[in-house]
Amino acid sequence: MKSLKNIIILLLYAAPIFAQPNLDFRALGRKALSNGEYTAAAYFLYADYLRDTINFDDYIVAAFLLTNEEEYDKAERMYAKIQDTIQTEHLCDSLKYFYYSGLAEVAQHRHNYIAAINYTNNIKHDRGHYYLRASCYESLGLYESAINEYRKLLTENTYDEWLYNCYIGDAYRLWGNYDEAIRYFTKAIQLAPNNYHSYYKLGWCHELSGDKEAALKYYNEGIEKDSNSGAWIYLMRGEIYLNYGKAELAEADFNRVLFLDKIVDDDSCRQYALHFLGRDAYALQWMDRIVKSNPSDPGNYYDKACLCARMNLIEESNEALEEAFAKGYRAFAHIEHDDDLDPIRNTSKFKETIAKYNAIYQNELSQLNL
Repeated sequence: MKSLKNIIILLLYAAPIFAQPNLDFRALGRKALSNGEYTAAAYFLYADYLRDTINFDDYIVAAFLLTNEEEYDKAERMYAKIQDTIQTEHLCDSLKYFYYSGLAEVAQHRHNYIAAINYTNNIKHDRGHYYLRASCYESLGLYESAINEYRKLLTENTYDEWLYNCYIGDAYRLWGNYDEAIRYFTKAIQLAPNNYHSYYKLGWCHELSGDKEAALKYYNEGIEKDSNSGAWIYLMRGEIYLNYGKAELAEADFNRVLFLDKIVDDDSCRQYALHFLGRDAYALQWMDRIVKSNPSDPGNYYDKACLCARMNLIEESNEALEEAFAKGYRAFAHIEHDDDLDPIRNTSKFKETIAKYNAIYQNELSQLNL
């Protein structure tokens, strides 16, 4: 459970347990559901499930709610219990929505992107499904399909439209189409002129396209416009300063990254700042902590491969890249133009890994129901 409010709700519902040993968890779950108290509903329906009483409706709803609470293991067990016996063609539209939406969420969390997309083909899509499908297509390196899904998102307000442009701009960036990415991030800046994120991404795209002067301009603007600028924009500016021989300015930016970035997660860039500051041992330690924080995330292993390649740790980089593929990394189109991997690109191990997993990837794509 994610908040004190949810805990209080659950305790209020659970209080009768002490007075009623034969408490009807299903009734309590349905009551909580009707009141919009979804966390409590999920746990009461899950408690009823533990009694091993088959009731497909409640199982489906509870499993769906558990995915929303990020209780993926519990949700997966519930789906597994009923998948062999349920006849989905007989489900009403609302239960189909819960059933396939929950399965798609679990599949995406397990990095089974093909299955996640295929599950959503069975139901009418809403905003959440468009985003899920786009994210899965991105993870598969199918950027054109991802962009098509993002374009289906409704933009009901300025913030939604800003997100819409950032999502599409980032997909174009990963695809290597920097001109289109620049166009969308420029629009994002117009929508949110005081948000550093758009300047950071726009600067990055200019840098990737070879225009470091424009990149530096936008990094500077983002930092000036937003007093809460995140660590990544300082890292990117610091690297340009370093390339320009401005060691003091670069060091100041890298130290700013260390000040801002103190949380071990997959959005951290502290390891790169440590590397640029000549503290490679600490950079690798931080990177390993990120990997251990979510060992099933293929992106973390890919980041480790990039970091090790930058350090010219060729064997370690190739090992991390292969582990990323083994965990589900499939963005081959991005790898083609990611210069972080240039130090290992011509090694036999790199070529073997790409060939091996590209064959697996093509087989997986054949299972995608478009």
